[in-house]
Amino acid sequence: MRLIGSLTDVDQVRRFSAYLFTQGIQNHVDRVDEQFEIWVKDEDQLAESKACLEQFLANPQDAKYQVALQQADSLARQQEKRRQEAQKRVVKINPTRPGKRRQPLTLLLIGISIMVALYTNFGNSQTWDKSVFRALSFNGMTGPALQKLMLENDNNLEAAPVRWASIRRGELWRMITPIFIHFSVIHLLFNSIMLFQLGGRVEHRYGTLYMAGLVIAAAIVGNLAQCLVPVAVGGSAPIIKAGVLLNPMGGLSGVVFAMFGFVWMKSLFDRSSRFYLPPSSVLIIMGFFFFCMMPGSQQIVGNVANWAHAGGLVVGLVAGYWSTLVGRT
Repeated sequence: MRLIGSLTDVDQVRRFSAYLFTQGIQNHVDRVDEQFEIWVKDEDQLAESKACLEQFLANPQDAKYQVALQQADSLARQQEKRRQEAQKRVVKINPTRPGKRRQPLTLLLIGISIMVALYTNFGNSQTWDKSVFRALSFNGMTGPALQKLMLENDNNLEAAPVRWASIRRGELWRMITPIFIHFSVIHLLFNSIMLFQLGGRVEHRYGTLYMAGLVIAAAIVGNLAQCLVPVAVGGSAPIIKAGVLLNPMGGLSGVVFAMFGFVWMKSLFDRSSRFYLPPSSVLIIMGFFFFCMMPGSQQIVGNVANWAHAGGLVVGLVAGYWSTLVGRT
């Protein structure tokens, strides 16, 4: 920044500063005692600025300087508007630290899952007919109603009326509650970590109610798919244990895949979401998804509710992509 001269009259310095501004010369005025020093920001415009000052001093009442004052106000407003519009288009990656996320629902889901896992001894078969597991299972029918149902369906556990018997009786919560059942420490730990990482980002960015909608949709679609699809293609039929109709399946993984699908679509098609998934992460998660469907994978990862994964993933993909399209209309 270079000093080009000084003026003593405040009105004159305002008109001259405005004139320089309309000529594309950025300048700054400092008051020193009774004088107003005029500084030019770009040294390459020093000679031009001094020439303008000489012209001004020769005729400070020229009408062009008064016009420049009005034009400068208009230009300043336009520049500020452009600056604000540009700021809105800035995409910030990871604008807040993970520890600062607001994610009460994410933590609540993990907390409930931990309590259920401890109370059921991580889904141990000895607890399947107990109150908590029975209350959360996709089916929980017992007594004469179960005997009548089985008689009507020739004791076929894969018959459609048997597979969603409790839902047909109005116990609609069972379409959601299996997500809280886990069958090992690794099962619970993996789902909790992934939900915290993915679901926490979704809840922090879009709010708890939005997150709750995704969780409910993913749970319903995933659990219905897993429990109603034929066993021959990977579905889960119910069993009868100690006189109770139960489904020994569950877990948050369907919800986790929904969060993954949502974040993936947002990172691809909606830059304003501020989400980013490295291609390597997408490859690993989708690789795990398809690996679990391969024959013999159960020997490595155990029994996996592939249809629950698929249902949750579809919910997340559709929600992420559709909400992006709606936001553009």
